[in-house]
Amino acid sequence: LIANSLMKSAAKLESLGLAANDITVSSCPSIVKCLASKPELRSLDIKENELGDRGALLLSTILQSKGKLETLDLYQNEIGRAGALGIVKSVSGCKSLTRLDLNANYIPTWCIDEIIDVMKKAFPEKTVFS
Repeated sequence: LIANSLMKSAAKLESLGLAANDITVSSCPSIVKCLASKPELRSLDIKENELGDRGALLLSTILQSKGKLETLDLYQNEIGRAGALGIVKSVSGCKSLTRLDLNANYIPTWCIDEIIDVMKKAFPEKTVFS
């Protein structure tokens, strides 16, 4: 409902906060469709939801076109390795990105280096990844 309303308005939306709204993978298609129509988006806060890998992968399909995106907060979303890698690969086109939060997800320790390597290749001028 929120996504449908936003899609019809706020053409120049720069910041969207959807934290702690019980967003699950079933809600993602409408949210992704809405976000795709927001070329000015600079900040997206979807922390404390339940996207999981499938929701993160759906979101990743539109992130590369968000060249102005500076902040993406996906803290505590039940995202695992597949979803995290999909997200970090998709934000490689977001050269304005200064903050990506994937903390408190289900990302296995053994794939952290893989994620950091992808980020270092995409953002060689940035030196701190946590």
